Amino acid sequence: MGFNIGPVRLTELYRKKYDAFTENLGLAISEGKKISFADNDITNLLKLQHERIMDKGLSIDYEVNDKEEEDELDLGPIVLSDWKDAHYQNYVCLEEYDVKRTVKQDGKKQYSDRRHNTLHTVITDVTSGIRADLEPCTCPNCGAVSTISRLVDGCPYCKTMYKMDDLFPRITRYYFTEDAAPKEREDTRLRGKVLLGGLILGFIIGAILNLYSINVYDEDYNLFEHFVVTIFGMLITYSAFCVLNVLNLIRRDIVNNAGKWGTAGTHGKFEQMMKKYSPEFSFDYFSGKALSLIKTAVYSKDEQDLLFYKGPALDKRFKDIIDMNYGNAMKLISFTENNGSVTVAMDVFFDTLYAFDNKIKYKHEKYRAVFRRRVDIPLNLQFSMTRISCPKCSGSFNAVLNKNCPFCGTEYDIESQDWVLLELSQYN
Repeated sequence: MGFNIGPVRLTELYRKKYDAFTENLGLAISEGKKISFADNDITNLLKLQHERIMDKGLSIDYEVNDKEEEDELDLGPIVLSDWKDAHYQNYVCLEEYDVKRTVKQDGKKQYSDRRHNTLHTVITDVTSGIRADLEPCTCPNCGAVSTISRLVDGCPYCKTMYKMDDLFPRITRYYFTEDAAPKEREDTRLRGKVLLGGLILGFIIGAILNLYSINVYDEDYNLFEHFVVTIFGMLITYSAFCVLNVLNLIRRDIVNNAGKWGTAGTHGKFEQMMKKYSPEFSFDYFSGKALSLIKTAVYSKDEQDLLFYKGPALDKRFKDIIDMNYGNAMKLISFTENNGSVTVAMDVFFDTLYAFDNKIKYKHEKYRAVFRRRVDIPLNLQFSMTRISCPKCSGSFNAVLNKNCPFCGTEYDIESQDWVLLELSQYN
Protein backbone atom coordinates (compact mmCIF):
# COMPACT_ATOMS: atom_id res chain seq x y z
CA MET A 1 0.00 0.00 0.00
CA GLY A 2 1.29 3.47 -0.87
CA PHE A 3 0.60 6.93 0.53
CA ASN A 4 0.76 10.44 -0.95
CA ILE A 5 0.21 13.73 0.80
CA GLY A 6 -1.79 16.63 -0.76
CA PRO A 7 -3.46 18.95 -0.92
CA VAL A 8 -4.66 18.69 -4.53
CA ARG A 9 -8.01 19.18 -6.29
CA LEU A 10 -10.41 16.54 -7.62
CA THR A 11 -10.66 15.79 -11.33
CA GLU A 12 -13.86 16.69 -13.20
CA LEU A 13 -15.30 13.15 -13.03
CA TYR A 14 -14.64 12.87 -9.30
CA ARG A 15 -16.02 16.34 -8.66
CA LYS A 16 -19.23 15.55 -10.55
CA LYS A 17 -19.91 12.48 -8.40
CA TYR A 18 -18.85 14.23 -5.20
CA ASP A 19 -21.25 17.12 -5.88
CA ALA A 20 -24.11 14.70 -6.61
CA PHE A 21 -23.43 12.97 -3.29
CA THR A 22 -23.44 16.19 -1.23
CA GLU A 23 -26.54 17.53 -3.02
CA ASN A 24 -28.50 14.39 -2.09
CA LEU A 25 -27.12 13.90 1.41
CA GLY A 26 -29.70 16.09 3.14
CA LEU A 27 -32.57 14.47 1.20
CA ALA A 28 -31.36 10.99 2.14
CA ILE A 29 -31.55 11.90 5.84
CA SER A 30 -34.76 13.92 5.73
CA GLU A 31 -36.78 12.08 3.07
CA GLY A 32 -35.11 8.68 2.77
CA LYS A 33 -34.04 9.35 -0.84
CA LYS A 34 -31.41 7.12 -2.43
CA ILE A 35 -27.99 8.68 -2.05
CA SER A 36 -26.03 9.08 -5.28
CA PHE A 37 -22.61 7.48 -5.80
CA ALA A 38 -22.31 6.16 -2.25
CA ASP A 39 -21.45 2.60 -1.35
CA ASN A 40 -24.05 0.42 0.31
CA ASP A 41 -22.58 0.83 3.80
CA ILE A 42 -23.32 4.59 3.65
CA THR A 43 -26.69 3.94 2.02
CA ASN A 44 -27.64 1.55 4.80
CA LEU A 45 -26.45 3.95 7.52
CA LEU A 46 -28.50 6.85 6.12
CA LYS A 47 -31.53 4.57 5.79
CA LEU A 48 -31.24 3.63 9.48
CA GLN A 49 -30.97 7.29 10.51
CA HIS A 50 -34.01 8.26 8.44
CA GLU A 51 -36.02 5.41 9.97
CA ARG A 52 -34.99 6.52 13.48
CA ILE A 53 -36.30 10.04 12.79
CA MET A 54 -39.57 8.65 11.39
CA ASP A 55 -39.98 6.24 14.34
CA LYS A 56 -39.75 9.25 16.67
CA GLY A 57 -42.69 10.87 14.87
CA LEU A 58 -40.45 13.69 13.67
CA SER A 59 -39.47 15.31 10.41
CA ILE A 60 -36.19 17.04 9.72
CA ASP A 61 -35.13 19.57 7.11
CA TYR A 62 -31.43 18.90 6.55
CA GLU A 63 -29.77 21.47 4.29
CA VAL A 64 -26.14 21.06 3.23
CA ASN A 65 -24.88 24.23 1.53
CA ASP A 66 -21.46 24.72 -0.01
CA LYS A 67 -19.96 27.89 1.54
CA GLU A 68 -17.49 28.45 -1.29
CA GLU A 69 -20.25 28.14 -3.89
CA GLU A 70 -22.16 30.96 -2.18
CA ASP A 71 -19.03 33.13 -2.33
CA GLU A 72 -18.41 32.27 -6.00
CA LEU A 73 -15.04 30.84 -4.98
CA ASP A 74 -15.95 27.20 -5.41
CA LEU A 75 -12.63 25.44 -5.89
CA GLY A 76 -14.06 22.13 -4.74
CA PRO A 77 -12.91 19.74 -2.03
CA ILE A 78 -9.25 19.48 -1.09
CA VAL A 79 -7.66 16.02 -1.40
CA LEU A 80 -5.69 15.92 1.82
CA SER A 81 -4.10 12.47 1.40
CA ASP A 82 -4.53 9.16 -0.38
CA TRP A 83 -3.65 5.51 -0.03
CA LYS A 84 -3.91 2.49 -2.29
CA ASP A 85 -3.69 -1.29 -2.33
CA ALA A 86 -3.49 -3.79 -5.18
CA HIS A 87 -6.84 -2.84 -6.71
CA TYR A 88 -8.13 0.44 -5.25
CA GLN A 89 -7.06 4.05 -4.78
CA ASN A 90 -8.58 6.04 -1.89
CA TYR A 91 -8.69 9.83 -1.54
CA VAL A 92 -9.35 11.66 1.75
CA CYS A 93 -11.21 14.90 0.93
CA LEU A 94 -12.21 17.98 2.96
CA GLU A 95 -14.61 20.81 2.12
CA GLU A 96 -16.50 23.43 4.16
CA TYR A 97 -20.29 23.47 4.36
CA ASP A 98 -23.09 25.20 6.21
CA VAL A 99 -25.46 22.64 7.67
CA LYS A 100 -28.91 23.85 8.70
CA ARG A 101 -31.16 21.47 10.65
CA THR A 102 -34.80 22.09 11.49
CA VAL A 103 -36.64 19.41 13.47
CA LYS A 104 -40.45 19.43 13.48
CA GLN A 105 -43.18 17.44 15.17
CA ASP A 106 -46.68 17.56 13.69
CA GLY A 107 -45.53 20.49 11.56
CA LYS A 108 -44.40 22.53 14.59
CA LYS A 109 -40.75 23.49 14.87
CA GLN A 110 -39.06 21.91 17.89
CA TYR A 111 -35.43 22.77 17.17
CA SER A 112 -33.31 24.62 14.62
CA ASP A 113 -29.63 25.36 14.23
CA ARG A 114 -27.12 26.37 11.58
CA ARG A 115 -23.52 25.29 12.01
CA HIS A 116 -20.39 25.67 9.96
CA ASN A 117 -18.96 22.22 9.29
CA THR A 118 -16.15 20.48 7.47
CA LEU A 119 -17.23 17.46 5.44
CA HIS A 120 -14.71 14.61 5.46
CA THR A 121 -15.10 12.00 2.72
CA VAL A 122 -13.17 9.05 1.30
CA ILE A 123 -13.52 8.53 -2.45
CA THR A 124 -12.56 5.10 -3.76
CA ASP A 125 -11.62 4.26 -7.35
CA VAL A 126 -10.08 1.27 -9.12
CA THR A 127 -6.32 1.58 -9.58
CA SER A 128 -5.42 2.83 -13.02
CA GLY A 129 -5.11 -0.05 -15.50
CA ILE A 130 -6.47 -2.66 -13.08
CA ARG A 131 -10.06 -3.79 -13.53
CA ALA A 132 -10.23 -6.17 -10.54
CA ASP A 133 -12.92 -8.08 -12.44
CA LEU A 134 -13.45 -10.75 -9.79
CA GLU A 135 -13.70 -8.30 -6.90
CA PRO A 136 -17.19 -8.22 -5.27
CA CYS A 137 -19.16 -5.06 -5.97
CA THR A 138 -22.67 -3.89 -5.06
CA CYS A 139 -25.09 -3.08 -7.87
CA PRO A 140 -25.97 0.65 -7.56
CA ASN A 141 -29.49 -0.05 -8.82
CA CYS A 142 -30.73 -3.07 -6.85
CA GLY A 143 -28.06 -3.47 -4.14
CA ALA A 144 -27.29 -7.10 -5.02
CA VAL A 145 -23.72 -8.31 -4.58
CA SER A 146 -21.93 -9.41 -7.72
CA THR A 147 -18.51 -9.06 -9.35
CA ILE A 148 -17.26 -6.03 -11.24
CA SER A 149 -17.06 -8.00 -14.49
CA ARG A 150 -20.65 -9.26 -14.20
CA LEU A 151 -22.00 -5.77 -13.48
CA VAL A 152 -20.24 -4.40 -16.54
CA ASP A 153 -21.82 -7.18 -18.62
CA GLY A 154 -25.18 -6.71 -16.88
CA CYS A 155 -26.36 -7.23 -13.28
CA PRO A 156 -27.65 -10.83 -13.04
CA TYR A 157 -30.51 -9.67 -10.78
CA CYS A 158 -31.87 -6.40 -12.24
CA LYS A 159 -30.16 -6.66 -15.68
CA THR A 160 -28.75 -3.10 -15.47
CA MET A 161 -25.52 -2.68 -17.43
CA TYR A 162 -22.74 -0.37 -16.28
CA LYS A 163 -19.51 1.19 -17.43
CA MET A 164 -16.60 1.30 -15.01
CA ASP A 165 -17.23 5.04 -14.62
CA ASP A 166 -20.71 4.19 -13.34
CA LEU A 167 -19.36 1.87 -10.65
CA PHE A 168 -16.29 3.88 -9.63
CA PRO A 169 -15.33 6.25 -8.15
CA ARG A 170 -17.66 5.95 -5.16
CA ILE A 171 -17.90 7.66 -1.78
CA THR A 172 -17.08 5.01 0.83
CA ARG A 173 -16.81 7.10 4.02
CA TYR A 174 -18.19 10.44 5.21
CA TYR A 175 -18.63 12.45 8.38
CA PHE A 176 -19.06 16.08 9.47
CA THR A 177 -16.99 17.95 12.06
CA GLU A 178 -18.15 21.27 13.47
CA ASP A 179 -15.78 24.23 13.10
CA ALA A 180 -15.19 25.81 16.49
CA ALA A 181 -14.06 29.26 15.30
CA PRO A 182 -16.23 31.49 13.11
CA LYS A 183 -14.97 32.13 9.60
CA GLU A 184 -13.80 35.58 8.48
CA ARG A 185 -17.16 36.72 7.11
CA GLU A 186 -19.04 35.40 10.14
CA ASP A 187 -16.51 37.02 12.47
CA THR A 188 -16.90 40.34 10.61
CA ARG A 189 -20.67 40.18 11.05
CA LEU A 190 -20.24 39.42 14.75
CA ARG A 191 -17.88 42.36 15.22
CA GLY A 192 -20.33 44.60 13.35
CA LYS A 193 -23.17 43.57 15.66
CA VAL A 194 -20.99 44.12 18.74
CA LEU A 195 -19.89 47.54 17.46
CA LEU A 196 -23.44 48.63 16.63
CA GLY A 197 -24.77 47.39 19.98
CA GLY A 198 -21.92 49.07 21.85
CA LEU A 199 -22.40 52.36 20.04
CA ILE A 200 -26.15 52.45 20.67
CA LEU A 201 -25.81 51.50 24.32
CA GLY A 202 -22.87 53.88 24.73
CA PHE A 203 -24.88 56.74 23.24
CA ILE A 204 -27.73 56.06 25.66
CA ILE A 205 -25.35 55.90 28.63
CA GLY A 206 -23.62 59.10 27.48
CA ALA A 207 -26.97 60.88 27.21
CA ILE A 208 -27.95 59.72 30.71
CA LEU A 209 -24.64 60.96 32.13
CA ASN A 210 -25.16 64.35 30.52
CA LEU A 211 -28.69 64.66 31.87
CA TYR A 212 -27.44 63.62 35.31
CA SER A 213 -24.71 66.28 35.15
CA ILE A 214 -27.16 69.00 34.12
CA ASN A 215 -29.76 68.10 36.76
CA VAL A 216 -27.38 67.50 39.68
CA TYR A 217 -24.83 70.24 39.14
CA ASP A 218 -27.23 72.65 37.44
CA GLU A 219 -24.67 73.27 34.74
CA ASP A 220 -25.46 74.97 31.49
CA TYR A 221 -25.93 72.64 28.55
CA ASN A 222 -22.67 72.42 26.55
CA LEU A 223 -22.77 70.64 23.20
CA PHE A 224 -19.03 69.83 23.21
CA GLU A 225 -19.13 68.35 26.71
CA HIS A 226 -22.17 66.33 25.74
CA PHE A 227 -20.29 65.00 22.70
CA VAL A 228 -17.17 64.08 24.72
CA VAL A 229 -19.16 62.30 27.44
CA THR A 230 -21.22 60.42 24.84
CA ILE A 231 -18.12 59.23 22.95
CA PHE A 232 -16.51 58.20 26.24
CA GLY A 233 -19.59 56.20 27.16
CA MET A 234 -19.67 54.56 23.74
CA LEU A 235 -16.00 53.53 23.94
CA ILE A 236 -16.34 52.11 27.45
CA THR A 237 -19.46 50.17 26.52
CA TYR A 238 -17.97 48.83 23.28
CA SER A 239 -14.84 47.70 25.15
CA ALA A 240 -16.99 45.92 27.72
CA PHE A 241 -18.95 44.23 24.89
CA CYS A 242 -15.70 43.02 23.30
CA VAL A 243 -14.32 41.67 26.59
CA LEU A 244 -17.57 39.83 27.33
CA ASN A 245 -17.63 38.39 23.81
CA VAL A 246 -14.05 37.08 24.13
CA LEU A 247 -14.85 35.57 27.53
CA ASN A 248 -17.94 33.91 26.06
CA LEU A 249 -15.89 32.41 23.18
CA ILE A 250 -13.33 31.11 25.68
CA ARG A 251 -16.10 29.65 27.85
CA ARG A 252 -17.75 28.00 24.84
CA ASP A 253 -14.44 26.54 23.67
CA ILE A 254 -13.70 25.14 27.14
CA VAL A 255 -17.17 23.60 27.42
CA ASN A 256 -17.15 22.17 23.89
CA ASN A 257 -13.63 20.77 24.07
CA ALA A 258 -13.51 19.60 27.68
CA GLY A 259 -11.67 16.31 27.75
CA LYS A 260 -10.23 16.62 24.23
CA TRP A 261 -6.82 17.81 25.38
CA GLY A 262 -4.28 15.06 24.98
CA THR A 263 -6.00 13.51 21.94
CA ALA A 264 -3.76 15.10 19.29
CA GLY A 265 -1.07 12.40 19.55
CA THR A 266 -3.45 9.47 19.03
CA HIS A 267 -3.17 9.48 15.23
CA GLY A 268 0.61 8.98 15.08
CA LYS A 269 0.85 6.79 18.17
CA PHE A 270 -1.88 4.37 17.13
CA GLU A 271 -0.68 4.15 13.52
CA GLN A 272 2.87 3.39 14.68
CA MET A 273 1.62 0.61 16.99
CA MET A 274 -0.60 -0.95 14.32
CA LYS A 275 2.05 -0.94 11.59
CA LYS A 276 4.04 -3.46 13.64
CA TYR A 277 1.25 -5.93 12.92
CA SER A 278 -0.34 -4.54 9.73
CA PRO A 279 2.01 -2.59 7.42
CA GLU A 280 -1.02 -1.63 5.31
CA PHE A 281 -2.74 0.09 8.27
CA SER A 282 -4.12 3.61 7.75
CA PHE A 283 -5.53 5.74 10.58
CA ASP A 284 -7.74 7.53 8.04
CA TYR A 285 -9.29 4.17 7.18
CA PHE A 286 -9.66 3.17 10.84
CA SER A 287 -11.25 6.44 11.99
CA GLY A 288 -13.79 6.35 9.16
CA LYS A 289 -14.59 2.71 9.83
CA ALA A 290 -14.85 3.27 13.60
CA LEU A 291 -17.31 6.14 13.16
CA SER A 292 -19.36 4.08 10.70
CA LEU A 293 -19.57 1.14 13.13
CA ILE A 294 -20.56 3.38 16.04
CA LYS A 295 -23.25 5.24 14.11
CA THR A 296 -24.68 2.04 12.60
CA ALA A 297 -24.91 0.47 16.08
CA VAL A 298 -26.56 3.62 17.49
CA TYR A 299 -29.15 3.95 14.71
CA SER A 300 -29.96 0.23 14.45
CA LYS A 301 -33.23 -1.06 15.85
CA ASP A 302 -31.43 -3.96 17.56
CA GLU A 303 -27.65 -3.89 17.69
CA GLN A 304 -27.60 -7.58 18.66
CA ASP A 305 -28.63 -8.40 15.08
CA LEU A 306 -25.52 -6.70 13.67
CA LEU A 307 -22.73 -8.95 12.47
CA PHE A 308 -19.96 -6.59 13.60
CA TYR A 309 -21.33 -5.91 17.10
CA LYS A 310 -20.10 -8.35 19.76
CA GLY A 311 -21.05 -6.51 22.96
CA PRO A 312 -23.90 -6.25 25.47
CA ALA A 313 -27.14 -4.37 24.84
CA LEU A 314 -26.57 -0.64 24.37
CA ASP A 315 -27.84 1.95 26.82
CA LYS A 316 -31.44 2.88 25.98
CA ARG A 317 -30.41 6.53 25.66
CA PHE A 318 -28.73 5.71 22.35
CA LYS A 319 -32.17 5.02 20.88
CA ASP A 320 -33.05 8.71 21.34
CA ILE A 321 -30.27 9.97 19.06
CA ILE A 322 -31.48 11.35 15.71
CA ASP A 323 -28.23 12.92 14.44
CA MET A 324 -24.59 12.68 15.45
CA ASN A 325 -21.47 14.36 14.11
CA TYR A 326 -17.90 13.49 14.95
CA GLY A 327 -16.34 15.84 17.51
CA ASN A 328 -13.01 15.63 15.63
CA ALA A 329 -11.16 13.88 18.45
CA MET A 330 -10.27 10.33 19.41
CA LYS A 331 -8.09 9.36 22.33
CA LEU A 332 -6.28 6.03 22.57
CA ILE A 333 -6.96 4.54 26.00
CA SER A 334 -5.47 1.04 25.68
CA PHE A 335 -3.89 -1.26 23.10
CA THR A 336 -3.41 -4.98 23.63
CA GLU A 337 -2.41 -7.88 21.36
CA ASN A 338 -3.39 -11.45 22.19
CA ASN A 339 -3.52 -14.63 20.08
CA GLY A 340 -3.28 -12.82 16.78
CA SER A 341 -5.90 -10.17 17.58
CA VAL A 342 -5.55 -6.52 18.59
CA THR A 343 -8.04 -4.94 21.03
CA VAL A 344 -8.20 -1.16 21.15
CA ALA A 345 -10.14 1.10 23.55
CA MET A 346 -10.85 4.63 22.33
CA ASP A 347 -12.60 7.68 23.72
CA VAL A 348 -14.52 9.17 20.79
CA PHE A 349 -16.17 12.61 20.90
CA PHE A 350 -19.51 13.39 19.24
CA ASP A 351 -21.93 16.31 18.89
CA THR A 352 -25.33 14.66 19.16
CA LEU A 353 -28.98 15.59 18.70
CA TYR A 354 -31.44 13.81 21.03
CA ALA A 355 -35.23 13.53 20.77
CA PHE A 356 -37.03 12.56 23.98
CA ASP A 357 -39.98 13.77 26.07
CA ASN A 358 -41.15 15.91 23.12
CA LYS A 359 -37.91 17.88 23.31
CA ILE A 360 -34.79 18.14 21.16
CA LYS A 361 -31.45 18.44 22.97
CA TYR A 362 -28.02 19.21 21.53
CA LYS A 363 -25.12 17.70 23.49
CA HIS A 364 -21.33 17.38 23.37
CA GLU A 365 -20.52 13.82 24.43
CA LYS A 366 -17.71 11.35 24.90
CA TYR A 367 -18.13 7.64 24.16
CA ARG A 368 -15.90 4.76 25.18
CA ALA A 369 -15.64 2.37 22.23
CA VAL A 370 -13.69 -0.91 22.19
CA PHE A 371 -12.69 -2.47 18.86
CA ARG A 372 -11.00 -5.73 17.90
CA ARG A 373 -9.43 -7.10 14.74
CA ARG A 374 -7.32 -10.08 13.74
CA VAL A 375 -3.83 -9.03 12.70
CA ASP A 376 -2.61 -12.41 11.47
CA ILE A 377 -4.58 -11.78 8.23
CA PRO A 378 -3.88 -8.77 5.96
CA LEU A 379 -6.47 -6.03 6.20
CA ASN A 380 -8.85 -5.75 3.24
CA LEU A 381 -9.18 -1.98 2.89
CA GLN A 382 -12.18 -2.28 0.58
CA PHE A 383 -14.19 -4.71 2.70
CA SER A 384 -17.88 -3.83 2.82
CA MET A 385 -20.43 -5.46 5.09
CA THR A 386 -23.05 -5.09 2.41
CA ARG A 387 -21.18 -7.02 -0.28
CA ILE A 388 -20.29 -10.32 1.39
CA SER A 389 -20.11 -13.69 -0.30
CA CYS A 390 -20.54 -16.82 1.83
CA PRO A 391 -17.25 -18.78 1.91
CA LYS A 392 -19.18 -22.09 1.91
CA CYS A 393 -21.98 -21.70 -0.68
CA SER A 394 -20.83 -18.45 -2.41
CA GLY A 395 -24.24 -16.89 -1.80
CA SER A 396 -24.20 -13.08 -1.51
CA PHE A 397 -25.98 -11.29 1.33
CA ASN A 398 -26.11 -8.11 3.39
CA ALA A 399 -24.10 -8.88 6.51
CA VAL A 400 -25.27 -5.71 8.26
CA LEU A 401 -28.62 -7.42 8.73
CA ASN A 402 -27.59 -11.09 8.78
CA LYS A 403 -25.09 -12.81 11.04
CA ASN A 404 -25.52 -16.10 9.20
CA CYS A 405 -25.71 -16.82 5.49
CA PRO A 406 -29.46 -16.90 4.66
CA PHE A 407 -28.86 -19.69 2.13
CA CYS A 408 -26.81 -22.29 4.03
CA GLY A 409 -26.81 -20.95 7.61
CA THR A 410 -23.03 -20.63 7.86
CA GLU A 411 -21.89 -17.99 10.35
CA TYR A 412 -19.69 -15.38 8.73
CA ASP A 413 -16.38 -14.60 10.47
CA ILE A 414 -16.19 -10.84 10.04
CA GLU A 415 -13.08 -10.52 12.24
CA SER A 416 -11.08 -12.18 9.48
CA GLN A 417 -11.99 -9.20 7.29
CA ASP A 418 -12.33 -6.10 9.42
CA TRP A 419 -12.83 -4.46 12.81
CA VAL A 420 -15.64 -5.42 15.17
CA LEU A 421 -17.19 -3.34 17.95
CA LEU A 422 -17.03 -4.96 21.40
CA GLU A 423 -18.36 -2.17 23.61
CA LEU A 424 -19.99 1.24 23.35
CA SER A 425 -20.87 3.36 26.37
CA GLN A 426 -21.44 7.01 27.21
CA TYR A 427 -19.25 9.15 29.44
CA ASN A 428 -20.98 12.35 30.54
